[in-house]
Amino acid sequence: MRILLSFCLIIAGLVVKGQPPTVLYPGDFAILGLNAAVNGNRDEISFVCFKDITPGTEIQITDNGYENCTLRQWSGGEGGATLRRTGATIPKGTVITLWTSAILFRYPDANWSVSNLGTQQSGDINLSQSNGKGDQIYFAQGGTWAEQPANCTIYSGTQPRTDKNATFPGNNGRILFGFTTTRWKNLENDTQESGLYPGMQCFNMQPTSDASYNKYNGPISPANQTQWIDRIKNPLNWQSFGSSAAYLSNGYNFNITNFVLPINSGGDIPTAEWTAPSAPICSNSGTINLDTLVTGGNGGTWSGTAGVTGSTFNPTGLNGTYDITYIIPYNGCSIIRTKTITVTSTPVVPAITGTNAVCTGTTTQLSNATTGGTWNSSDNSTATVNSSGLVTGITAGTATISYSVNNTCGTTTVNRSVTINDKPVVAAITGTNSVCAGATMQLGNATAGGTWNSSDNSKATVNSSGLVTGVATGTITISYSVGNTCGTTTVNQNFTIN
Repeated sequence: MRILLSFCLIIAGLVVKGQPPTVLYPGDFAILGLNAAVNGNRDEISFVCFKDITPGTEIQITDNGYENCTLRQWSGGEGGATLRRTGATIPKGTVITLWTSAILFRYPDANWSVSNLGTQQSGDINLSQSNGKGDQIYFAQGGTWAEQPANCTIYSGTQPRTDKNATFPGNNGRILFGFTTTRWKNLENDTQESGLYPGMQCFNMQPTSDASYNKYNGPISPANQTQWIDRIKNPLNWQSFGSSAAYLSNGYNFNITNFVLPINSGGDIPTAEWTAPSAPICSNSGTINLDTLVTGGNGGTWSGTAGVTGSTFNPTGLNGTYDITYIIPYNGCSIIRTKTITVTSTPVVPAITGTNAVCTGTTTQLSNATTGGTWNSSDNSTATVNSSGLVTGITAGTATISYSVNNTCGTTTVNRSVTINDKPVVAAITGTNSVCAGATMQLGNATAGGTWNSSDNSKATVNSSGLVTGVATGTITISYSVGNTCGTTTVNQNFTIN
């Protein structure tokens, strides 16, 4: 019996040790207190998770503002960090407290590792502001901080500061909770202002007045997850203080150093999770049933910047990135999940440019504004084309030069007809090769468009129609020349004047 018990304990330990990191969604996380100056330059944040936090679980934090400078972008220049649980599992409902700026976990223990959030420095998270207004703070999971080339100018106090814009959390990340000590505002050009991230209507808190010291002071009786979120997001259940000392001296309705919120079962909050295709969709791939991509709650509605009708996405005629949003009504607001779908069309290839005629033995340069394509000649015995679009005329005739560009969605080809010219081929001069002085003789040629000429007009002349008039006894040369862009061909006939 003792051996069996020991074996069960070992197995139980293995199961616990093998728990995967906790996956959190909006509603699984909430902030319970924010003190914007607890210890010199440090700020205190207390929060709670409604799921157990297992070893390896990562949570991200940033005090950068959303849409305070550019729509649908975050401003850079402030701070961000990734927090990774290195200790034992923290039971759900446990109040967790940390200090920002060189992040230090205070309760229930310090068993966390801290790293920067992309280019954002963990030591730059500072909610204390000289004017006492405080700041905003967002918690997330799985996000990627990606700075953009474009800059925006933000006014910090009285001094402008130029920061890079950024996207966050991306397709695979989730914003969990937002908190502001002022108001949720957009495009304020102020580091202390932030818009509310889409889908966070249910999962945020803003006090009734600007204050840097706020804490939950509402009921702590047992409640399910939905009821707890309703309590926490209600500003009437919060208390604001005029100083850090007042915040600390008034305490909490619960012991922050050793307290677990009493959470009843039921009342689970749905998610609006769905999986966006990781690879680009071809514009000719046909419609997609978006409902088949849903991994969270069902019964939501879809919207998008283009291509969305009902619950289908039609990529026909699209090329680029498009935001698709899934919305689930919940508890008087909406749970929203927006992701980006990339659509690739068959290549758009402009017309071939360059001269469309060439002489045999010479070259002409064709070109195309689209790079990465392949050149081809329909008849290499008439004209050839190399990999850079240089056409060489071989024999007289017409060849079709094509330029083809392909991608994963297909090939687009544009054509240009090229004429290869040669010097004219001229027939022999016809007619009698002698004439009496004072008489005329008509010469001819089967090739039209040429020019007649006499080598010595003092002995004989020839007009434009080939009529030769004898002038004085002797011998001359009568020539007939035909020219084109590739050169001139001349035929001659000796002529005697008697």
